[in-house]
Amino acid sequence: MVLLSLSSSCPHRPPVLIVLQMQSPVSSLSAADVSGPPTFTKLLQDAQASEGQVVVLECRVRGGPPLQVRWYRQGEEIVDSPDFRVLQKKPRSASEPEEICTLVISEAFPEDGGVVLLLGIEPAGLRQQLRTAPSLRSGGGPPL
Repeated sequence: MVLLSLSSSCPHRPPVLIVLQMQSPVSSLSAADVSGPPTFTKLLQDAQASEGQVVVLECRVRGGPPLQVRWYRQGEEIVDSPDFRVLQKKPRSASEPEEICTLVISEAFPEDGGVVLLLGIEPAGLRQQLRTAPSLRSGGGPPL
């Protein structure tokens, strides 16, 4: 389970707690085994940020070309913009067929929370790997 906690700079706003849960296990692949649905080899790590700070979410995925990774929030695809940078670094070589997929939130606000879904798509299949389930907390009490 991965946590992304956003603290509000306003005392009247509760912090946002986002919980990321794996939907399928991570498995090891040899460099030659890139057929089939994409496989996420590095999951998101815990992150904390205050309101207005930069948040970087990164994962690694293996799959045969052409591999596409898409980020969604509240059912809407996150499009690369100055507020949400969607980056996908191609593999360095055929022996390392892993892509680095990054979502950078340039200035985090509580309204940036919500359900986030990461999809890996290629001709051999579709893999849903990570999903966030946010909850709001008021001063350390139970979720609202």
